Amino acid sequence: MDSSPTSLASLSERELHELRQQALGYLKQHQIQTRIENVLNHLCVQRPDDVFGYLASGLQEYCQPPAISRLDAYPTVNSDGCDVTKVDVYVTYKNETKVVASALSSHQPLELQASKVDDLQPLYEQRKTAIGRCCEHITGPIQDRLGGENAGLQLAVDDALRKFADELAAQEKARSEEDATGGLQQSIDFESGKQTPAKIKSGKDSVRSQKKDAKKGRGASIEVIQNDPPEVFPPGSDAISVTSKAICLAGAALKEVPLYQHIAECSARQEDRTYSLPLPLVTVFEHGKTAPGKLALIKEFLLFPSERFTFHEGIGHIARVCRRLKDVIYISSKQAAAAKNVTATGAVLPTLEKLEQALDMLQDAITGCGLTPGDDLRIALAVGAHQAFDLEKGRYEVATGLAKSPMDMVPFYDDLLKKYPSIRILIDPIRREDRDAWMTLAETISDRCLVIGEAGIKCASSLVAGEEDSSLLNGICTRFDRRTTVSDVVSLSRMYKDSTKHLILTATQETTNDTLLVDLAIGLNLAFVRMGGMFRGEATLLISHCIQAEKELDSKSLLKLRSPVPFEKLNRPLLDDVATAAPTPSEERATKSPTKKSTSPRDTTKSD
Repeated sequence: MDSSPTSLASLSERELHELRQQALGYLKQHQIQTRIENVLNHLCVQRPDDVFGYLASGLQEYCQPPAISRLDAYPTVNSDGCDVTKVDVYVTYKNETKVVASALSSHQPLELQASKVDDLQPLYEQRKTAIGRCCEHITGPIQDRLGGENAGLQLAVDDALRKFADELAAQEKARSEEDATGGLQQSIDFESGKQTPAKIKSGKDSVRSQKKDAKKGRGASIEVIQNDPPEVFPPGSDAISVTSKAICLAGAALKEVPLYQHIAECSARQEDRTYSLPLPLVTVFEHGKTAPGKLALIKEFLLFPSERFTFHEGIGHIARVCRRLKDVIYISSKQAAAAKNVTATGAVLPTLEKLEQALDMLQDAITGCGLTPGDDLRIALAVGAHQAFDLEKGRYEVATGLAKSPMDMVPFYDDLLKKYPSIRILIDPIRREDRDAWMTLAETISDRCLVIGEAGIKCASSLVAGEEDSSLLNGICTRFDRRTTVSDVVSLSRMYKDSTKHLILTATQETTNDTLLVDLAIGLNLAFVRMGGMFRGEATLLISHCIQAEKELDSKSLLKLRSPVPFEKLNRPLLDDVATAAPTPSEERATKSPTKKSTSPRDTTKSD
C-alpha cells in the first residue's frame, strides 16, 4: 500500500484504521517502543556529546546477526608472484550486502619440493589445478553449507568446514581405491598417507656393498629407518584454511574489535583477561645443504628476546643485531655479495663453513650492540635433519666431510650447548624416525633447551584428533594452511597449555597480506611466534601490528609481561608404555623390510 501523504489523504477512515492497526502490530512484534524507550533512558543518564552516535550504538544490539550471503573465490598471485586463492566474504547486515573481509591462501614454496628445475613445471601445473579445485569447493559446497550462518560464530563455521574436509578425504579415498581396482597402481593413500616402499637394492648390489664394507673394515650393521611419508591432502584442501581465515577476519570487522580480541573471545578465555605479546622468533641467517659453504646441518639461525623486554624493546634489539650482522658481512671482502642475498624468508644467506662460525658471528654481533648473549637475546636453531640425513649411509651430514650417526648426534648437541649456552631452542635436531637417538637427546638437553618438532608434524586438525605423539617434545611448529581452521588452533593451544608444551605458529615462506598469524598468538597467549626474517615487507607488517597491539593493550591496562619460559625435562617412556605403544609408520616399515648399511666405529668418515 502506498503510504505517501497524498495517498493517505485519499484513504477512508476504515482504511486508515486498518493501516494504524498494521503499524501497531509491526511495532509490537519487534518491541520497537520498548527498546527505543530503553535506549532513550540510558541516553538521558549518560548524556553523551554525540547523541545520535549513542542512539545508533544502543540500537545496534537489536540488529539481526550478520549472515553470510555469498563466498567468492578466484585465483590471484601473492607478493612472490605465485598462484594463490583469494576469498571474498559477502555478508548481509543492517539490510545491506557487501564484502566484509578477504583472505589469501598460504602455501609452501614449490622450490622446496623440487630437486631440479625440470621438476618445477609439473608442480606449477599441479598447484594451478589445486587452486581451481579450491575455488570450486568454496563457491560450491562450502558456500551451500555456510550460507545464512552467523559470520561471528567462528566455532560453528569451522565445524561445518571440518565436516566438509572429512567428506572430501573420504571421497578422495574412495576414488583412489576405485582407480586401484581398475588396474592403476596408487602410491598414496590420502587418509593414512602411506606410500609405496622405496626401491630395494638387488642381491648383486647388496653383495657388492658388503664386499666394499668388508674392505673398509665395517663389520657391524645398523638399521636405517626410512623417512615417514608426509601427510597427504586431497587437491583443493586449502579451501578449508583460507575460508576459516576469511570468516575470522570478517567476524572481527563486523564486531569492530581487533582481530586478536575476536580470537580471544572465540577461545572463551575466561580465567585471564590480560594479554602477553609473544616472543618473536626472527630468522637472521638462512642456510642448509644447498647453500654456499660446507655447513649442511642448519636451515635457519634465529634470535628471540628475553621475557623481561616488551615486544617493542625486544624486536628493537633484534633489529639492531640484524643490521650489525648485515654491515659486518657487507664490509667483508669474502662475503660482501652475501649481504645483498636476502632469501624468501627475509634472512641473509652467508657462506658458512662451520657451525661455530655462524654462532660466533651471532654472539659477537649481540655483544657489539651492548647486549648479553643468552640473557638479553637467545639463539634458536632450525635444523634440517631430514635434508641432512643420508639414507644411503645412515648418517647426518653436519658439514662437507663431517658425518655422524644418529646416536653420535647426542654428544654433538650436548657439547654444542655447553659451548654456546645462549642456544635455547632446537627445532628438529634429529629425525624423529631415529627414536632411540631422539629419546636420548631429549633426556640429555631438555632441561636447558627446548626440543621442538616441525618436520613430519601433522596439521593442526590431525593434532587435535590425537594423531601425533608429542610426549618427547617440548612443543611443535605448525603453519596455518591446508585443512587447518581457526578453531583447530584454538583447541590445540588449550591442549598444549594443559600439558605445558609450546605451540609455535610459523609463517609460510609464501606470505600473505594479513596479520592472522600474530593475532592468533596474541589472542591465545602463545609464548612464541615465528615470523621469518627482518628484511621483507611482510615481516615489517607483522612487527608493526604487534607494536600497535602492545600500545593499545597497555593503554587499556590489559598488558602484562610474559612469564619466563620453563624448561620441562623430557623423560624416556617406561618400558611398559613402549611395549604397548602402537608402532610409528617408520618402525612398522623397518620391521617388515629393514634397510641395513654396514658401519663400525672404524668408519673413515669423520665423526668429531
